[in-house]
Amino acid sequence: KPARVVAKSVPTLTTTDGTIRIGFGKSSSDLPNSATGALDKLARQMSGNSDLRVQLHGYANGASDSPRQARRLSLFRALSVRTYLMKKGVRSTRIDVRALGKKVDGEAANRVDVIIQKS
Repeated sequence: KPARVVAKSVPTLTTTDGTIRIGFGKSSSDLPNSATGALDKLARQMSGNSDLRVQLHGYANGASDSPRQARRLSLFRALSVRTYLMKKGVRSTRIDVRALGKKVDGEAANRVDVIIQKS
């Protein structure tokens, strides 16, 4: 299924350690358009450096208190980011996906963290 980019702007930021944090709407797994600039830049960076890999850590509160639903939503969010990067030429073998559901450690829950690593 192609990654769908939605018009609603949800904050996306790059932290001091280089992690890209993509905020999602409360119950949405659609990639927010605010994330495309950072992801486009990452895809260009990865095409120029074959040693780079990314880990996608998806988080979600879920529509209910069900940990299963939260984990599923977090997986769909991470897969949405993965699909976008693959469309930009990043090979799937360089992308690891983790659906962490409600395991947010005090941070905002509705997000995907894109963690850049050197192999």
